[in-house]
Amino acid sequence: MQNNLDDEQDIIDLMADKVRFIHGRVGGPTMSQVPDPQNPIWEDWNAASERIWDMIWEKQVERGDPATYFEAEYGPPPYCIIGLDGEVLKDPWEVTDWQIQRESQRFEDRFGSNKL
Repeated sequence: MQNNLDDEQDIIDLMADKVRFIHGRVGGPTMSQVPDPQNPIWEDWNAASERIWDMIWEKQVERGDPATYFEAEYGPPPYCIIGLDGEVLKDPWEVTDWQIQRESQRFEDRFGSNKL
């Protein structure tokens, strides 16, 4: 699925230097959060979100911020997608934990430190 966050690059550039806290949730123009960002169907949306987070982290490092704040949060219904049976498609806690672990590792790999 195509994500159009890249169409907002000018706005993202303006705000990246001002961000101190990232509420890390992969979503897009048609939903507040994807059911499971690990699923390859959401790869474009996940990559677009991570490009934005990377830009923010780069600005924070340039400013010399002592730490960055990243909070992954995938909520329960009505935010998460439910199946026809009324059950959530993926446990929001598992998705949140996965996102925290992934972004912590990405930050450490990129900047050599895990202050996330």
